[in-house]
Formats: sequence, structure tokens, C-alpha cells
Amino acid sequence: MSTNARRCARRQEDPAYAERERARSRALFARRRQADPEKETERARTANALYRERHPERARASVRASFAKMDPEVRRARGRVASALCRERHPEVRRAQGRASTAKHNARKKGATVENVDPAVVLKRDGGICGICREPITGEWHLDHVVPLARGGEHSYKNTQAAHPFCNLSKGARLPEGVSL
Repeated sequence: MSTNARRCARRQEDPAYAERERARSRALFARRRQADPEKETERARTANALYRERHPERARASVRASFAKMDPEVRRARGRVASALCRERHPEVRRAQGRASTAKHNARKKGATVENVDPAVVLKRDGGICGICREPITGEWHLDHVVPLARGGEHSYKNTQAAHPFCNLSKGARLPEGVSL
């Protein structure tokens, strides 16, 4: 029987031994943390990441449980901080999400079909080419509805295309040539 197996068996049999082992372990980590805080922080991050990778369902359950125990006001405050950090780090994604959300809202108001459309998927599908002028898109771009939502078009992959902001705003709510309602 290995040393670890003996310790495990002894922990199960003797609660006082288990508490002494936990205290010994905490003291060891405290000494390591005092000696080299950066190294110990990095070691802990690596160990935690490895655990989350090996046990994803346990890690998610642990996070959910800690959030469930948390004071609702603290939970809301943490959510606001996380959202602010995400907006700061990924402004292009947040902009695209906001535009897509507005488009879905407008489509629902008109009673049109609403599908979850990821603007990045539309841009990739269209090969980075503007659906209106057929020129390559560099920099800013819009998610254009071929048949505008204001004219009863649906918010779906079938009815969306990537477009330059100038082209999209110039088009407005007009239907493309050759399309009639």
C-alpha cells in the first residue's frame, strides 16, 4: 500500500488525523506563498486550470453553487464588472451583438421570422465582400437585411449580408432592384 493510500485510509478512519493533515497542508501553502507569491499564484492557477480541464462538470457545478450562495446584490455587481471588462476588451463583438439584438427586436415588432444570426458568420460566409457594391470590406461593416425589416423582411441568414456602412445607410429601407413585395 502506497503512502498516499495509507494517508487516505487513515483520514477516513480518524477525523482528528484528517484535521491535522489539512492544517499541515494549509501551513505548507502559506509558507510557499510567503516565500514566492508570484510563483505560488502561478502554480495554483496551473493546478486549477488542470483540474477544470479534467473535471469540467465538477468545476461548473462548483461555480454555480458558489454563485447560488452569493448575495444577489454582490452577484449583480460582479456581473456588471464582468460586462464592463468584456465591453472594454472586445468592443467589436459587443457592437455586433448590440446591432443584432436591435435587428431581432425590430423584426419581432413587425411579426417577422427571427433567427439567431451571428454577424461574424455572415461576414465569413460572404467572403468579406459587400453585398451591395461587391467591393471587399475592410474595417467597419454592417449586417444588412436584403429585404429590410421595415418592409417585412425576416431576420435570418437567408435575408442578411455583410455591407459597408455607407452602402447600407445609403440603401436605407429600399428594396434591391428586381425585388418586389
